[in-house]
Amino acid sequence: MDPLGATQADLAAAQAVGTGANSFPGAAPEVARQRQADQSSAILKLKGLPYSATENDIRQFFAPYELKGVSFVYEPDGRPSGLAFAEFVSKEEALKALSKNGEYIGQRYVRLLHVPRAEMEEQVRLGTLAIPGAAAKLRSRMMRSQQRNSAVYMATGPLQLVPTTATSPTIKIRGLPYGSSPTEILAFFQTYHYLPDTLQIGLDQLGRPSGEAWLSFSSPQEALRAVRDLNRHYLGTRYLELSIC
Repeated sequence: MDPLGATQADLAAAQAVGTGANSFPGAAPEVARQRQADQSSAILKLKGLPYSATENDIRQFFAPYELKGVSFVYEPDGRPSGLAFAEFVSKEEALKALSKNGEYIGQRYVRLLHVPRAEMEEQVRLGTLAIPGAAAKLRSRMMRSQQRNSAVYMATGPLQLVPTTATSPTIKIRGLPYGSSPTEILAFFQTYHYLPDTLQIGLDQLGRPSGEAWLSFSSPQEALRAVRDLNRHYLGTRYLELSIC
């Protein structure tokens, strides 16, 4: 026995329990079970996906390995994040599928990581906010956006969304659902004389849809009619703000 009265058995028990957040009786078996569960995970995380990637794209990417399901991770505003999780029929199948690491889907190569189920469940449920540091980045981005919007407002005053006259045949569309296709946007204006080849869909710095688009009509008067009639009408679950450019 040592001078403090601890036996070898006591020291061994203390070492097994450990220190820190898990230093309580019974913690070691729980940690061991968690590690065992992680080691048996049949889940791979995909990073760097094209924002347009679908479940079918991912299944084709992993062929011939057998998948149980695919789950995507989204940004707080609902846009694709380029992250997804693929669950395989077994851990062995998942580890074999790691051989696809660095291969391409479309124009982008995909990174693969073997991860525990808890990571998938948290990030699928909370989106990118579950990723360490993401919340701080989002707050910073929102503050910069608010500052830019305030500067524009102070310089030009509020936007006149429904003008009384128009000299341009082009309108700006804001608030589009990020998954809107050209066909869906044009269908929104189906009773107006627009020029289909003039539709331009805005992209952000990462190449994702920005929620904005531009479309020209047969005349300034027709553009004005569309703005007056359809401003703040809904496309899907979002209303659109229309203005003359």
